[in-house]
Parts: sequence; C-alpha cells; structure tokens
Amino acid sequence: MNRIIRKSSRIFIPLLALVFDVFALDEEASMAGFQFLDNPPAPRQIALGYAGTALGGYGFTSFNPASLMLTDRPYLMVCASPRPFDYTIASIEGAWSISNLFFGASVANHFIDGIIPADYNAVPQYNTPGSYDGTDMSLCVGYKNENLGLGLTINGLQERIVTTTAYGICLSAGIAYWLMPQKLSLGASVLNVGTTTGFLDETKNFGQGAPLPRSGRAGAAYTDTLLRIPYTVAADVVYRDVGNKITSASQIANRLTVPVGIEAWPIKYVAIRIGKRFNYETEIINFGAALRFAMLTLDMAFVVSSLVTDVDFNPSFALTYSLPEPKPVAHVNKPVPAVQNAPPEQKAAPAPVPAAPVPDTLSSSNKGAGEKPAPVPTDSALVPEKTVLPETQTPVEQKVAPAVPDSSKTSLPPAPQGQ
Repeated sequence: MNRIIRKSSRIFIPLLALVFDVFALDEEASMAGFQFLDNPPAPRQIALGYAGTALGGYGFTSFNPASLMLTDRPYLMVCASPRPFDYTIASIEGAWSISNLFFGASVANHFIDGIIPADYNAVPQYNTPGSYDGTDMSLCVGYKNENLGLGLTINGLQERIVTTTAYGICLSAGIAYWLMPQKLSLGASVLNVGTTTGFLDETKNFGQGAPLPRSGRAGAAYTDTLLRIPYTVAADVVYRDVGNKITSASQIANRLTVPVGIEAWPIKYVAIRIGKRFNYETEIINFGAALRFAMLTLDMAFVVSSLVTDVDFNPSFALTYSLPEPKPVAHVNKPVPAVQNAPPEQKAAPAPVPAAPVPDTLSSSNKGAGEKPAPVPTDSALVPEKTVLPETQTPVEQKVAPAVPDSSKTSLPPAPQGQ
C-alpha cells in the first residue's frame, strides 16, 4: 500500500503544482467571459456538491476528461435544467470505448430570454428585448489501461448577448487512477485553458477577448457497501480563477472550494444523494436522487442557493441510456449427443424384437417326456422373414418338437439282477 501511495503521489503532486503555476496570473480574472463554463449540466455531480473529478460517467467536459476511464459502460445522456430568471440549460452527451481508447462528445446550450438591452449611455431599450445564448461543443479522446487513464478535451465556444457575439476555443486535460480497483479512484484535471474573441471587436481576433474561467481540480471517490447498501463518497479540491489577482500565498484560500458528497443505493432501483460546496459564496446545500430501471437512469438534482436576501431552488434532470457492463464468458466445451444434431433419418434404430417364445403345446409335451425344448433358430428370432419355408418342406414345428420322445435321451429303470 505504501508503494502505491508513493507512486500515485509522484503523479498528482507535480500536476497540482502545474495547476497553481498556470492560474497564478496577473490578469483581472473577475472579468472572465463565458461564465456558463462554470455551471455544468450534470445532475449526479451537482447533487454531490459538484464533486466529480474522480467519478466515472457523464460530466467529463466540466470535471475531468479522463473520468471516462472509470467506467466501461457506453452511454447517451440528455439533460435539462430550468433555472430562475428564464435561464434554461439543455445538453446531450455520449461516450464509448474501443480497446484501450475512449471517446466522448457533448453539446450544451445555455439560454436566457427576456433580456432588456441598453445603449452606450446605459439607457434601457424596452422596445427591443433580446436574449442570451451560450453554446459549448466538446470532443474528448483518451487512453486507458487497467489502472490509469489520460484524457484530452477540445471545446468550441460561442456566446451571444442580444446582437453581439464572441467565440472561443479551449483545451482541458485530466488524469484518473485506480488506487484500489473498483473501490478507490483518484483524479486531477486542468480545465478551460484557451483564448476568445472580443464582443465589440469587429475584427474578432482571438486573444482580444475576456479570459476564460479556468479551473483546476483534484479529487477522490471511494465506493463500498455498508449493511449491504452500496455507497460512494466523493470529495474534491477546486481552484477557481476568479476575483482579483493573487498577491500573496494566503489569498489562494479565497479561490479554493471543497465539494463533498455522498451517494447511497438503499434498494437496487433508487439512489439518494446529498452534498455541499464549502467555501462557495452562494451555495447552501445540494441534494438529489436517481431512479434506475434496466438500462435507463433518471437523475435529479436540486441546488438551494442564496443571492443577497433571496433563496433560489434550482433543479436539474437527466435521462441516461447505458449499455450493460460486459460480463466475462466462460468457455466450456460440452459434449453434444450425436442423436441431438443428427437428421431424422439418422436417428438410432428401434430396439430389436425379442425372440419368439416356444409354443405352450411344444413345451408341455417336452416336459412330459423329460426332454429339454429344442432351441429356436437364431435367424427366425432376429429376422422373421427367414423363417418362412417352401411348401415342399416339413413345417419347422414338426421338426423341432417331435411327438415321440427320443428313447436314447430318456432314462429307463434298470433291469432286474436275476435276468
């Protein structure tokens, strides 16, 4: 166990150091664009307090591109999330694997209706309402072996506010590792490293827009059973590139959040979940449930958050179709009976007809003379056709059983001694 921990620490500690080096920048991150990237459509992880770096299944775009390594079940997910202020999230996501490679694709759309635009003098234009639209299209590819997985995701972004549009492109990379196969998994990722165009820049050159909401994550998930109830505990440490620039190491804590969640399956078809993001400004508590039937799973999540003096209740729903897990097939060579596969004309012949018994008249006459019955010919017992004799010959019964006993074979009393 100590050797495994030392080996895993050599993998994750340098990656976490890279995360802090990448995000310790001097730019004003609070002005980041494409903020919808920080609002993932993944009900299971949302219900677990947004902990999902080391969890398998959907949500690879927002949590860890290598998380697809932690599951062998190809899936297709459709998600919808109605939020307050006419804010709606809709997404579709799928993943599959071939040998040591895995692939994923997703499209997510964030839409807000009823936006009142303003002119350059900040005067509201009530007669020309507009809308907001943000789209994220991602492709994921990765490599996996028995315990280790590496994933890379490329995202194409578009964000429109009323009539102005910006574009962006970014990369995300992640690693997943089974420290204890099928029980304890570790994960780490760097998300949304890229560039964008400006909203008001007519040339729309990349690099002239607002920075992306970058983040770095590291986490673990443990799965086991308690009183025959399967459960999973997940926890992450997330570095969010928001707020003012970092001027001292003590300010790093202000950008760290700690999502923690637990999931339990009290019965085979129902799961309950609860979680919370610690050190997050607006979140109070998260919870949710899942209903599973055969290969379909309905996930539900509810976020209770606080905005100034208001308390919001934000739901999310997802329907996932997953293929069953592959089961090992035992190859056993069983002998096949010849009669089972033989054609009808080649089936076993019926049992032979037993030899015909000697008539009672013959046996009684022989017994009376003290003579054994004559044997019946073999050919007549097996093949009755051969017992038919020509008309010129004497019937078989007269030859086999003569009426007069044979004196040579009959024992006579001894003669008197005087004669």
